[in-house]
Amino acid sequence: MKRNDLYNSTRQQFNERQHRRAFTLVEMLVVTTMVSVVLSIVGVLLHGAWSVEQSDSDHRVLLDSMNRLAQQFRDDVHAAASVQIITPDAASASSKAPATCSNNMNSANAQPISQFLAELAGGRRIEYVVDKSAINRTVRSGDAVNQRETYALPPNATIGWQVASLPAGSEANSRLASLLVDYPLALKNPADSAHRQLRVDALIGSSPASIALEEPGK
Repeated sequence: MKRNDLYNSTRQQFNERQHRRAFTLVEMLVVTTMVSVVLSIVGVLLHGAWSVEQSDSDHRVLLDSMNRLAQQFRDDVHAAASVQIITPDAASASSKAPATCSNNMNSANAQPISQFLAELAGGRRIEYVVDKSAINRTVRSGDAVNQRETYALPPNATIGWQVASLPAGSEANSRLASLLVDYPLALKNPADSAHRQLRVDALIGSSPASIALEEPGK
């Protein structure tokens, strides 16, 4: 009788241990799953925050580049004796006649199709050429290159140049040179995105004036 009682007691203890171990394993699996889910959520949130910060940083860099380009373009036009728009279809568009041209850089294989030239005193010449996603500015004296700068452009930007006379009643012989920038606000599906249009105007051969980078319609 005692032997049977001892056997039953031992078996019961063994069964209780097995039950406790199985229950502990299930708990570990549940905890591990919950930790994995929490880590996944945290990873997604961190990646989203990093993407937003990176996007803001890129936008600030582009905005700074566009502001520097606008200021430099105004200074060059103010100092110019004459300007030209050079296109593949025509040898030049003189500053004595209205002219306009645009470069659409939406295509990955797009190549520069026009350039803006400003002729300064002393034989100096300043060239603005669109190359892929940037505008290259080159200062030349004859055939020698004195300075070269690059200004980044927003993705899928369309760049235009314009030279035209001011309306009647303005200063005699006053002419206006303009840099036009049009780009989509969304990187994905740019064709369906809203666009931002920026315009930089400057009087040819005038002293620097308070003509700022502006958005048409504002």
